[in-house]
Order: sequence, then structure tokens, then C-alpha cells
Amino acid sequence: MLHVLYLMFNEGYAATSGRDASRPELTAEAIRLTRAVHRSLPEDAEVTGLLALMLLTEDVLAALEGDDRMARHHRLAGLRAHFRELAGQREAALADYVLAAQRATSLPERRYLESRAARLAGHG
Repeated sequence: MLHVLYLMFNEGYAATSGRDASRPELTAEAIRLTRAVHRSLPEDAEVTGLLALMLLTEDVLAALEGDDRMARHHRLAGLRAHFRELAGQREAALADYVLAAQRATSLPERRYLESRAARLAGHG
């Protein structure tokens, strides 16, 4: 299943057929589905890694197109928080989750990041 999601994502950002060089709606759908799998299997390292790869690739491509959002984007702070949490760096992870939540423009993403921060702070 993860292989299919990755192929779907790849086809979205580098379409192999059709008029357009990319298909952002396909990329977005692959990310949405991978997030759903991640919610079901949050401890699965392969799912977490695939989602991280997709989100970083999306932001790197935007940066290459002249958009500076990667440096200020909540996803980068959120990923850093997640990896710091896995490494046992709770205080640094908490700070990064808070930063990511402040930067998030999507209410569901902001709530998720805030819940991760609250859990680390002992309030969730």
C-alpha cells in the first residue's frame, strides 16, 4: 500500500502523461491518504518516513520554484519536533510543536500540533 501511495505522489509532482508537468491534486490526495494511514498506524516507522518524505519534497519543490515557505513552514518545525521527540529531547520537541502550531494555517493541523505539545507538556 505504501508503494502505491508513493507512486501516486510521484505521478502528482512529475506527471508522466497529459498536458501538465505536474498534477498538484494527485500529490495532495496522496498526502491526504498517507496521513490517514499514519493516523491508523502512528508507530509505524515506514508510514512516518513516507509522510515526512512527501511533505519535505513538496516544500523543497516549492522552494526551488522561488517560494521561501520551506524555511518558515510549520511542517519543517513539526517534523523537527517529531524527530526530537523520538530522540527523547522532550523540551526541544515541545518548543518545536508550539512553533509549528503557531505557523500552521490549517485549523486541523494546528489542533494536532497543539495536542502533541500539550501531551509533551503533561496536559494531554
